[in-house]
Amino acid sequence: YRCVENSFGLLYSNVLTLKFTSYWMGAKSNRWEEPANWSCGNVPDANTDVVINGGTPNTPVVSSMAFCRSTKLFSASAIRVNTGFNLTITGK
Repeated sequence: YRCVENSFGLLYSNVLTLKFTSYWMGAKSNRWEEPANWSCGNVPDANTDVVINGGTPNTPVVSSMAFCRSTKLFSASAIRVNTGFNLTITGK
């Protein structure tokens, strides 16, 4: 995002970037597609950085054509992608 001020000609602010991070909680199931398994209550999308900590009750399993911006996996954590599905990391 940038602000534009036009009182004395166009003046632009510095670019500000919003980042969204969601943490895998795995409290309800192992389903990536289940909003209740994520810290923000929403399934990640192509603009979301995903963090998977070790020691969660369930390891995430992708059974859809899922997207996220990035993934960060800590020790003793993993993501499983079922056959026929993808987890696309956009890296925007």
